[in-house]
Amino acid sequence: MSDPEKLEQLSASVKRLDNLFSRFQAEQTVIINSLVIVSRSDEYESVDSPVTDTVKAVIDEIYKIVDRVSEATVAIQPVPIRQSFSALPKINLPSFNGSIVNWCAFRDSFKSFVHDDTNVDNIHKFQLLSQSLTGSALSVIKSIPLSASNYNVAWAALTDRFENKRLLATAHLDKLFTFKPMAQESVPTLIAF
Repeated sequence: MSDPEKLEQLSASVKRLDNLFSRFQAEQTVIINSLVIVSRSDEYESVDSPVTDTVKAVIDEIYKIVDRVSEATVAIQPVPIRQSFSALPKINLPSFNGSIVNWCAFRDSFKSFVHDDTNVDNIHKFQLLSQSLTGSALSVIKSIPLSASNYNVAWAALTDRFENKRLLATAHLDKLFTFKPMAQESVPTLIAF
C-alpha cells in the first residue's frame, strides 16, 4: 500500500471518528437534558468535560497532521521521467561532410535530435556530434578536446564556419546553374532536379 493510500485511509478514519464524536455529543446532550430534569446534571458534567475536551483536542490535532502530510506529499510529488519509445524505429543521426549545401538540413536535424534535448548531457552531445561529421566538417572540430564544456565551443565553431548566408546562397545558386537541362519532361527528371 502506498503512502497516498495510507493518507486517504487515515483521513477517512478521522472523519468517521469526528462523526462518531459528533453523535456522542448529541447523545450526551440528550443525557444531560434528562439529568437536568432529575436534578443531577452537575455530577455528569464534572466527569464528562475533561474527556470530551481531550477527545476533541486529539481529533483536531490529527486533522492538522493530515493537512501537513497532505501538503508535504503534494510538494514532493515525483517528476515523471521521460520514457523511451521502444516501439519506434531507431532514428539514425544525420551526417555532414562539409558540403555547405547540406549544412541547413544537418543543422536542423541535429538540433532537433540532440542539441535541443535537455536529457542528453554535453559530453554525450559532443560525442554524437563528432560521430556525425566527416571530411572538412570534422576537421573544424578535430582539434577541440572532447569534454562537456567544449561541446558549445565545437558547435559554435561549426556554425561560424558553415552558417554563412552569403556562402549558402552562392552554393545553392551554383547548384542551380550547373544543373543539366532536362532531356525530356518526366516525373523522375523533375524529382532529380
